[in-house]
Amino acid sequence: MDDEARAIELEHCGSKRGLRKCNECRFKRGELKPREMGTGKKGGTTKVPILASRRFSAAFALHRYFPGFSASLGLKRSPPDMPIIGVYRENLHERSWTMYIIRCPECGQWQELRNFRFGHYYKHWQPANGHNRDFDPPETVPGEQAIITYEFINSLCCNRCFLNENGRDALRQELLRWFGSVYLSYRVCVQDDLGLGWNWAEKQVSECRAEYQQELMQIFESPSTIFQQIKNRAREHNEGYLSLTEIAVLRQHFDQLSEFYESTEGMAPPDWSKGRELFKNPDWMNHWLRDYDVKESHWYWLHAVQTKLEEKPEALIEWAMADSARVVPMRL
Repeated sequence: MDDEARAIELEHCGSKRGLRKCNECRFKRGELKPREMGTGKKGGTTKVPILASRRFSAAFALHRYFPGFSASLGLKRSPPDMPIIGVYRENLHERSWTMYIIRCPECGQWQELRNFRFGHYYKHWQPANGHNRDFDPPETVPGEQAIITYEFINSLCCNRCFLNENGRDALRQELLRWFGSVYLSYRVCVQDDLGLGWNWAEKQVSECRAEYQQELMQIFESPSTIFQQIKNRAREHNEGYLSLTEIAVLRQHFDQLSEFYESTEGMAPPDWSKGRELFKNPDWMNHWLRDYDVKESHWYWLHAVQTKLEEKPEALIEWAMADSARVVPMRL
């Protein structure tokens, strides 16, 4: 058994384990230097190194950067298995995100990227010089999108050090700003998924048989009005989001559409795709009908998170302090 355990250890850790160096030793020896990558350099700066760490499975940026936050608000975790629309991928529910650890120049502790209040919603994003700092919400004034620079990286400090230096109010504002951008990316994604089937099916009405068209137009009238109002609000006030009343109206008409779709199965779906090469496969409609309940439950969960956070903004600071207290291994 000893020989077997030793063989397993050598397979997992290698035979030259004693020659390895922890990240702090490598930093003090000056071995952690930025490397060229794309439009800039990755690896941070000589003062504040950034290293790629393990992979983490999460559906969206909100789960990647704020894990467990809804539980700290007293809410149940987000509804599981929300489908993700991926190119050439079916039944996709999670993505693999790269975690990054950063050495705080103030306290000298290695911590995960989320403890430094920036990150992007795109899973292939890297914290490299010249890249976008985080998600750019529609509320942002054009031209003010934040870009990562060497000066920005050198100015980084972890949540705890930022709190000690700038106070609770400043940290709360910074966390709310960043949470708002990450939260918005998720909210927009869920809303777009909910509207996907409505937009797709409405375009097919004119190609259905005449006996179906009047009934379908009645079903689509209110959803079409809702999404047009959303576009108008987004254009005029930068607030193109569904309300509780609108999501309830969409549910009522979705039930009518589901009933119609089931009653005409085998006749209407082929007609809806007739003449449109992109939608010859009715699976698009089937997937949307099947997943609508799950996506709607995520919308309600996001609404509950926003409502709770407005009532208790201090929860972000409490979550951040608990998260920064977690120990980060010194080795990759």
